[in-house]
Amino acid sequence: MKKATVAICPVPKSRDDAESVMQTLAESTHKLDSVMSAMELEFIPIRQQYSVEMVALTEEIMRQKKALKKWAKKDQEHWGDSKTLELMHGTLAFRTTPKALIPIGEMTMDTVLDNLITLHLLDYVRTKREPNLEKILADAETLGEQLEVIGLQVTQRETFMATPKEEAKAT
Repeated sequence: MKKATVAICPVPKSRDDAESVMQTLAESTHKLDSVMSAMELEFIPIRQQYSVEMVALTEEIMRQKKALKKWAKKDQEHWGDSKTLELMHGTLAFRTTPKALIPIGEMTMDTVLDNLITLHLLDYVRTKREPNLEKILADAETLGEQLEVIGLQVTQRETFMATPKEEAKAT
């Protein structure tokens, strides 16, 4: 393996110096891109060699996470009021996503936009003619039933995570 030499790059003192350093920077960047491309080409057979095993392991991990999620939803006695459960080899957790607005049923954002305009709720319409979802979400309680008339509903979901501890990864 070649060892890289470290050269000090002086601070340019003039525009000509800056042009020279920029030229060297451009050349170095191009060389780095070439080296990275060559390296990527060498990785192709290695990736192919391990791809079957990686796919199998990825699928196995997904099955294990799915099984843990089913167990976690059924067995609440170990969780108490917590949304996190520490196990010997990892952590199970439920996390709630931020609130978001999604169209109701067959509604589209175009129909939501039309409804906002028709109802003269122009504060919720961006100048590029799209619903201002952030503002609508912030004002969702104030809008109340008008949200449904507009064609939106506030939704929030919970995601599940199964994260191995670092010690478990080493075994």
